[in-house]
Amino acid sequence: MISRADEKRPIRIGCLSDTHLADPEECRRLARELLTREFQGVDLVLHAGDVGNPELLVQFAPIETLAVAGNTDQSHADLPSERLVSCNGVRIALAHGWGAGTRVAGSLLKYFSGSAPDVIVYGHSHVPDNRLVNGTLLFNPGSPTRPRSDFGPSVGVLEIHHGQVSGRVIPWSA
Repeated sequence: MISRADEKRPIRIGCLSDTHLADPEECRRLARELLTREFQGVDLVLHAGDVGNPELLVQFAPIETLAVAGNTDQSHADLPSERLVSCNGVRIALAHGWGAGTRVAGSLLKYFSGSAPDVIVYGHSHVPDNRLVNGTLLFNPGSPTRPRSDFGPSVGVLEIHHGQVSGRVIPWSA
C-alpha cells in the first residue's frame, strides 16, 4: 500500500474512529482542524468505523483515506467490515470491532490471528487503547466527538520507521 524507499522520515498515519457526525459542515470542520493540527503531514488516514456522514472521509483528500464500516454505518454499503494494509512491510488490520468494553480488543486479536498483523487499529468502545499484546500493537484512537473514558476526546497517530511501529493517542479539543 504505502511504501517509502527513503526512510529518513517516518510514515505517519492519522487514525480516528467513532465520529458519528451527521452534519456536513461538522465533517468539514473536523477534517480541516485535524489536517492543520494533529494530522498535519500524515501520509494516510485510517477511520475505524462509525463514520456517520461519509462526507468526512472525502474531506481528507488528497491524502489517501481508508475506512471500515462500524455498527452504525449500515447505510454505507461501500465500506468493508475490515481491511488489511501494508506500510513499509508493517501489516495493519483495520476493523471497527464488536462486543462490550475490554472484550473488543480480545475478539479482534482472535479474529485476525491467522493474518498475523503487526497492528490492529479498531474502534467501537470509544476508549483509547495503545498497547502491545503478544507482539501485536492494539491501537484504538478513541473518539473525537463521543468519548467514553476519562481520557476525553481523542485521535491517534501511528508512525512507522525502519520497520518499527509506534502509536500515540492524542487528546482532542475542537
